Amino acid sequence: MMIVTARAFANRWATMADSSSTPSATRTFSVSVAKSSEPTTVRLGKRKVALFVGYDGTSYRGLQQQPSQQHIEFDDGRQFTVEDVLEEAVYRAGGILDANRGSLGKINWARSSRTDKRVHSLSTVISMKLECNPGLFETDPDGGTIAEGINKHLPLEVRVFAVQRVVKSFDARRECIRRHYDYYVPLTFLERMIGSLGGGEGEGEGEGAMDVDEVLTRLERAWKSYAGHHAFHNFTKRRLYRPSFQQKRRGVSSDVDGGEETETDEETGAAANAATVSTPTGAKEPTGTSGTKEPTETSAPPPAASSRVKGTINFEWKGERDDSDPIVRSHYRFIEECGCSEPMTLVDHGGVPCVKLTVSGASFMLHQIRHMVGAALLVALGKMPQELLHAAMAPPVRINLPLAPPGTLVLRSADFGKFRRSYDGKPSATERSSGSALRLLDRGVERRDAFERDVLFRGLNAQLQHDDWLGWSESLAMVRFDTAEADEIIRLASEWMERRDEMKRVRAALREGGSNEESVETIAERL
Repeated sequence: MMIVTARAFANRWATMADSSSTPSATRTFSVSVAKSSEPTTVRLGKRKVALFVGYDGTSYRGLQQQPSQQHIEFDDGRQFTVEDVLEEAVYRAGGILDANRGSLGKINWARSSRTDKRVHSLSTVISMKLECNPGLFETDPDGGTIAEGINKHLPLEVRVFAVQRVVKSFDARRECIRRHYDYYVPLTFLERMIGSLGGGEGEGEGEGAMDVDEVLTRLERAWKSYAGHHAFHNFTKRRLYRPSFQQKRRGVSSDVDGGEETETDEETGAAANAATVSTPTGAKEPTGTSGTKEPTETSAPPPAASSRVKGTINFEWKGERDDSDPIVRSHYRFIEECGCSEPMTLVDHGGVPCVKLTVSGASFMLHQIRHMVGAALLVALGKMPQELLHAAMAPPVRINLPLAPPGTLVLRSADFGKFRRSYDGKPSATERSSGSALRLLDRGVERRDAFERDVLFRGLNAQLQHDDWLGWSESLAMVRFDTAEADEIIRLASEWMERRDEMKRVRAALREGGSNEESVETIAERL
C-alpha cells in the first residue's frame, strides 16, 4: 500500500510513457488528476485481478514471455510475444510499478493456458496483482475503465476485454478446469486433396472416387473418436511429459500441460508446421513411473520398422515396457467433447468456406490438437484406416503423425472453479463483483464478440488462404505406409485393448465384491 499525490502521479507517467501519445491524465483507472491546484491524496494498492485477453497471434511468437526477451524495445524489429506487449501496456497504464517491471513473479502473474506461435485466443485469462484504486470495482465490476486504459497502449490485434476482481489465492492456471478450442479447415484444401488423390470433378464413381461431403462425413467420424480417456503419447513430444524431464524444468516453468500448443525455446510452430510427419522420439531417458498397469505380453514379435523416407508413416510395437521410452500417467488426457460444424464462412464478403472442429478438455499437450487434426484428416481423405487411428492411442504403439498448420487454431473459452469463500461462508466483495466463479461479464462479452467479428475472423480468413495449406497438401499427398505393417499393428493394438478392458472389468468386480475368487482367477488366467 502506498500514498501518492495526483499531481506527482501524473507527472511520473508523463515522463515514463514518453513513447505513448496518450496523456497521463487519462489513466483514470489508477488515479484521477485533481482539477484544482490543491493536491489530492489517493490511496493505491495491489489488488488481485483477472485480465480477460484476446489476440490474433499471427505476428507473435506465442503467448508466454521468454526470459531472453525481457525489456525488449518494440521498435528494434525483433519478434516478441503477446505477454511482452501486454506487460508493457499494463506498465504504461500505471498498473505495474517501476520496481516490478520485467519481474512477473513479483506480481503473481499467471496464465490460464499458453499458445504457440501463430495461434490465437479469445479467452486467455491472466491473473496478477494490479496497482489500482480498489473503489473502481464497486461501480465498474467488469473493469471496463481499466481495460480501456490498458488497450490504449496495445496494438489492435491484442485486446483486454475486462479486468475483474478475484480472491487473493486465485491462480489462473490452477483454477482453470476446462478449455475449449476451435480449429478451422478450409474446404479449398480438402478439394485440392481430393483432386490430387483422383477423386475430383469429372472422376467416375468407381473405386477411389470421393467428394467433399463424403470426406466431411469421414472427418466428423474420425474427429469424434477422440472423445474419452486415451493415451495421446503419439500426438505430442513424449519426453516433455516424463517425470525426468519435468524435474529438469522445475524451477523454470511447471505448467507444461496447462494448455495446447505450449512452445519451448528450441521449437517454434513454423518449423514443426513445415514437416508432414515427425520422427518418433528415440532419446534414452531414465525410467519414469507408469500411471497405469497395462498388459504387456504379445502373441507376435514387433513388425520390422520401415525405412525413414520423407512422407512415410513408421510404426513400432513395444510389446514389453521400454524404460527408455515409457508411457506415464501424464501422457493420458480426457477429451470431453468433439464436434464438427457444417461448411461456413467467417466474413460476409470474400469469406473462405471452411469447417470448424471443436474440442473440449481439462488440458492438452504440446501440439496435441494439431496432431489430432492431421491424423483425422488422413482418415477422412482415405490415406489411413480408422482402425489405425484407434491403434495410435494404445500405449505400446509408436507412430509418427502429421502436424496441421497452426494459423487457424483458436482458444475459444475457458471454465473456472468456484472462488474460495471466507470461513464465515458469507459472499465476499469478489463474489459480489465477479460472481461465485470467474466468468466474463456481459459488457466484456460484448467487447469480445466485437473483437472476434472485426479483428479475429478477418485474420483467420487470411490464414485459411495461407501458403501453409498448399505446402501441407503436397506433403500429405506423399504420405505412405506399409499396409502389412499397419494391419499387424492394428491387430496387436486391438488384442491389447481387449485384454486391458477385461482387466478393468476384473478390477471393477473386485472393488464391488460381486465376484467369487474362482471367477476372478479364471479371468486372470485367460489374460
